[in-house]
Amino acid sequence: MHIERVLCRVCLQRLATEGFLTCEECSARVVGALDDIVRIYPDVEWDAHHPPRSADQVRGRPVYKSTPPINLDQLDRAHRLAELDVLGCLAWWAGHVRDSTGLAPNATTTVAGEIGVLVRMWSWIRRQSAVDELARDVVVLRAALQRMAGETRGRIRLGRCPAR
Repeated sequence: MHIERVLCRVCLQRLATEGFLTCEECSARVVGALDDIVRIYPDVEWDAHHPPRSADQVRGRPVYKSTPPINLDQLDRAHRLAELDVLGCLAWWAGHVRDSTGLAPNATTTVAGEIGVLVRMWSWIRRQSAVDELARDVVVLRAALQRMAGETRGRIRLGRCPAR
């Protein structure tokens, strides 16, 4: 019996691993993105909702026309984080996985808990036709969180040549 291999639904370039709809490279990239979200999200959430502890830790541009000063960058981060709805997106995907596989829901809904479900069920998810949509959502969430955290991994900042 010959099993026909298909193109990876995520990258549309490489052949999917036999029995799955993703290649190993894309699979590793999505799981890595989920790991990054678990690592980055708590810091971004904390920065968005808690003022700095001292004047030395102020990030952003404070506005001093009111008392106490309002940090506009902090308000902007909180707004962007709310618009991103990391927990809502991950809970939606994890909920579909639970419904389809019969997993019991978590007692509480957290980013780490929902990612735990997605990682635990990753080999099942890789066989589902919506794996490309989940992969896109996860990669977009990670990129947005990395920007909010100030991570610039893989980017080279361009500017004036220091030799001139």
